[in-house]
Amino acid sequence: MSNKGVMVVSFGTSYPETRERTIGAIERRIREAFPDRVFYSAWTSRFLIRKVREKEGLDIADIEEAMATAAADGVTDLIVQPTQMLRGEEYAKVTDAVNKSGIDPESVRIGKPLLADERDLSEMVGILSGLSPDPSGGTVMVWMGHGSPAGSGVYIRLEGLLHDAGYTNNVIGTVEYEPGFRPVQEYMDRRRPERAVIAPMLVVAGEHAINDMAGVSADSWKSRLEALGISTECVIRGLGEYREVQDMYVRHAREAAGEDRYSIGE
Repeated sequence: MSNKGVMVVSFGTSYPETRERTIGAIERRIREAFPDRVFYSAWTSRFLIRKVREKEGLDIADIEEAMATAAADGVTDLIVQPTQMLRGEEYAKVTDAVNKSGIDPESVRIGKPLLADERDLSEMVGILSGLSPDPSGGTVMVWMGHGSPAGSGVYIRLEGLLHDAGYTNNVIGTVEYEPGFRPVQEYMDRRRPERAVIAPMLVVAGEHAINDMAGVSADSWKSRLEALGISTECVIRGLGEYREVQDMYVRHAREAAGEDRYSIGE
């Protein structure tokens, strides 16, 4: 067995269809990019691991178990690529697990999350603008991000870059943490559009996309927009389904592999 490994770490999802098209697709792309390395997969959500084990019989490793397996396999050169969007709590779980594993942290290189720097934001603007309706057509594009205690600035910056590129019909809110639904509400109050499209700015279109975004409850984003008299369409497709987003993760893993040393948490 090779002493080189590559590991993809995701939060996880209990929705099989979107799992295959997002997490599964990203894993396949990274496995293909590193054919000389032993491949490992892990989730950070123990709740979802238990749920899919009970519901589907799938035995998915958590990050600590996957790191222990790699150590037992004799891996001494490991690339860990998280599929998290930002450097938030879930990304920190990955770096913590690396520090506590039996593998020398000096031999582990951790790839950046999806939106880590200006190049990532620029590439994401290109992706999102290609998915947005024509700015001159009167339809507003609403993106639902997850949110992070320390990540609101990334969403604000991304929205500003979209507007700078001419896509002023785009607005970004979050389902948790700041800024929440407030930017969307304020945008609708100013623009009074007749039509909106909502899509998840989430790697996986799971619970948040299906229920919080497109659900039938009065507090779903779709219901809240319709209550304003706005005709609303929902797109249930995670960002991880798009090849361009998968390419970004592959690039981050390759960047980590090309570095002599990666400082955990940078």
